[in-house]
Amino acid sequence: MILLSRVAERLYWVARYLERTQATARLTRSYTHLIMDLPIGQSPTWEVLINTFDAQLPFTQRFNVASETNVMRYLLALNESTNSIPFSVKCARENVRTTRGVLSDDIWEHVNELHLFVQEHASSSVARRNRYDFLNEVISRTQLIFSAFQHSLNRDHIHRFITLGRLIERADMATRILDTGAEAIHSLGAKGQAVESLLWGNVLESQLALSAYRRTYGPVIDRDTTAAFLLQSLQFPNSVAFGLNDMIELLAPLPQSTAALRTVRAVNKELDRFKVKKASVEELHSFIDTLQVRLIEIDGIIARTWFKLGTV
Repeated sequence: MILLSRVAERLYWVARYLERTQATARLTRSYTHLIMDLPIGQSPTWEVLINTFDAQLPFTQRFNVASETNVMRYLLALNESTNSIPFSVKCARENVRTTRGVLSDDIWEHVNELHLFVQEHASSSVARRNRYDFLNEVISRTQLIFSAFQHSLNRDHIHRFITLGRLIERADMATRILDTGAEAIHSLGAKGQAVESLLWGNVLESQLALSAYRRTYGPVIDRDTTAAFLLQSLQFPNSVAFGLNDMIELLAPLPQSTAALRTVRAVNKELDRFKVKKASVEELHSFIDTLQVRLIEIDGIIARTWFKLGTV
């Protein structure tokens, strides 16, 4: 099929922004639950969430202290914060609005309703008493939108670019959450040893991975198996390796896909060769940094190959 490159780009970013919305909501919900469960003095700070999004500079330009209230305002309520749920939903809505001709009416209606819901309720979600209901609703609504993508679109270039955007964003968020979680747990030192399993369980829960992890490894949760599961599992759909394999299948039918396929396959091999159990905290951090750079490289190749042309 023929698809305008600007339409392909907008579809790609629709999926990225919606996946980012869902991931932010899940992470915030899981982290709030974790803080409430842990004893005082044995939990990471709220700044961990800011670090996950690499948003230290824009956050400190607006807030002096990384308190719970300030972090929640930044992530859940501020329209102008590029890391916030309202910002991501607004961008997703705008991209859907300009591509309505290739999407079903249901998708536009669901995205628009999500936007209206977030605009109405985001400011009140900063308080804990309203936060869970807000986040659960955001998660449910984004799931509904992705379900509409799955059930209303032909398996053509439109579906491929939407799915590629979602997979890139999912892999990026998984590596960010794993890296920041490992650093936060390590920073607690001896204080964190008693609750380390609970902390790693929270990392898995934020990625919808806790149940699948337990069926694979059993009830005991540690750093090595958590990292291996989120990075290298070929059975769990939210793992980085699983996503890379899906990318290969999606890229293969596209024209001029040689460079993108070569890079994704190379990253897949690098990921497969990495020995998680032998890696120190510093080595894991270094590898994840490199992996994030490689994901940016894949994103750049996709943009240069298909978003700068007249048609795909």
